[in-house]
Amino acid sequence: MGGAKSTPEKKAIIAMSGGVDSSVAAALMLDQGYACEGITLKLGFSSTQDIDDAAAVARRLGISHTTLGYTEEFNEQVIRRFVETYGRGETPNPCIDCNRRIKFNLALLRARQIISIASPPATMPASGMIRQVADFFYARPPMPQKTRAMCCTA
Repeated sequence: MGGAKSTPEKKAIIAMSGGVDSSVAAALMLDQGYACEGITLKLGFSSTQDIDDAAAVARRLGISHTTLGYTEEFNEQVIRRFVETYGRGETPNPCIDCNRRIKFNLALLRARQIISIASPPATMPASGMIRQVADFFYARPPMPQKTRAMCCTA
């Protein structure tokens, strides 16, 4: 795995956490011939070690890596909303708010800016595709005990 075998018309943005899942996803995309770029979100609670790990994996794979700083947006759109919801006696769900307002909004908008040339859909071997939204694909991990889903851009 690894090694940049890419053509300019096939690009993918990989959301890299510094963990195994996103690192393997990046390597698989490279093996499929995509020019990849790793992005890591820096939120209010982000670990410097996780960001450093993601950047180190990207370097090892030979792809560029960018850290996107969304601390202010996270504090305003997730933390503030959490406090307000809790204060009203309701049950807040900060993960849903983060996914909706930060990860699958701001981060995807940035990915669209980075990828300027449309390409065929990126597929992940051994993953079951859940659904397609525009040029973004949400895939189920191959092992049912894993709860994370991968998001690949094409």
